[in-house]
Formats: sequence, C-alpha cells, structure tokens
Amino acid sequence: VRAVAGFDATFSAPKSLSAWWALTGDDGLARCHDVAVHAVANYLERFGATTRVRSGDGRLHLDTQGLMMAAFRQTTSRLDDPQLHTHLVISAKVQTEAGRWLALDARLLKQHQRTLGGLYQSVLRAELTHRYGVTFGEIVNGQAEIAGVPTALIERFSKRAAEVETQLADQVAEFREREGRSPSQFEHAALERQASEDTRRRKTGHPVTDLRRRWLGEAAELGVTPQALSRSVGDAAKIAASGSSVPAASSGKPAIR
Repeated sequence: VRAVAGFDATFSAPKSLSAWWALTGDDGLARCHDVAVHAVANYLERFGATTRVRSGDGRLHLDTQGLMMAAFRQTTSRLDDPQLHTHLVISAKVQTEAGRWLALDARLLKQHQRTLGGLYQSVLRAELTHRYGVTFGEIVNGQAEIAGVPTALIERFSKRAAEVETQLADQVAEFREREGRSPSQFEHAALERQASEDTRRRKTGHPVTDLRRRWLGEAAELGVTPQALSRSVGDAAKIAASGSSVPAASSGKPAIR
C-alpha cells in the first residue's frame, strides 16, 4: 500500500448557490457553505479520528487526540466560472492518547464519501433555509438546486461540467466499441474520473473582482441581474410556502484524493 501524507476531501456547492453568490457578492451565502464544511469536519473528528494497531491475531482501534485538518475555500472553476468549493486537507498521521504518532485509519473517509457529501449538502440546505428562507428543487444524488435560479444561468456557469461530460461521452462510446457492452456502474465512475483528469487544466488565477464583471455580463446576456435573481429566489420560496409546487429552477460525491 502506498503511503500518503494526507487526503483531500473536496466539497462543492450546488451551481445555483455559486451563481447567486457570484452575482450578488453576498458573503453570507459563502458562509453557509463554510458552516456545512465545518459540520463535516466535526463529524470526521468525532467518528474518524482513529488508528489501528496489531494485537495478537487481531487489531485494536485506538482513540486519538483528533485530526489535523486545513480548509481552503476557493470560488472558481478551472474555466473561471463561479464555483464555491472547499478543499478539506486531512493529515494521514494521528497522535494516540499515549503520544505515539501512527497512521490514520482512513476507512471512514474513503468508504463513506456519499455519507460525507450528503451531510454537507443537508447542512447547507438547512443553513440556507434558516438564513435566507429559500426553498429547493428535487434532491438528485444528494444535491438540490435553489428554486428560482434560472436553468439557463446554471448552464452558462457550468462550462467545466459540460467539458467533462463531452469527454466522458467519448470515453463511454470507445468503451462500448472496444468491449461490446456498456460500462458497469463501477467502470462508469472510473471513466468519469478519467474524463475529469484528462480535461483538467491550470487555473488562470484571475481575481474574483475581475471575474465578477464577466459573470455579470454573461448573466445580463440572459436577462438576469443580481436584483432580479434575488427576487426570483424569494418568489419561489413564497410559492413553496403557499403550498404550491415549485420547480428546481425557473425556466430559461465529496471527491477524495
């Protein structure tokens, strides 16, 4: 088994939240994301800060003094679209109560990515609902978009996702031609990771102050202004509160490395 210095657990906000934050500049929206990431970090420290040592024919699972973690919040994708996400970097070493430094038992981190991602998303929805009174569309794969954010705006700010999807479609087609069948769920996930790696490029480093002007321009081409977007989100919440159904958006798994 190859030894590693640490693990990078990445938590990404729904594109609707990133778009709303990008146009309005409301840092309270980003703080909702931070609260959700903090909840996951607390969960990991409570249930995942352990190590294993041999004892006779078996193993003991020792408690430790906690995890060493560092969180780095970033706000853009590799194609300079708005994308709130945080890299939670976790050390692969933990200290036992006796003072020994041993390897982290990372099974919780590696084997329960869906649980960790679901916790992040559910806390994020709760925080946004509490602070802003928003409502959400259908939950798909653990994630839901904020109701009232135009689908066209989400798509405009999802260039990186579209790039990966195009590459993935090509790789799936090649797999079918080569193997004579469709990929299994496990194989499809592997192809998706490969498509992401194949299209990965360096970030430009453009400051958010410059990018926001571009984002506002792209939104204006769709007839969306910060004020109109906030009104649309508020209206969708009012409709939901009245008991009527509301779409995920108006018309028009953390990744562990």
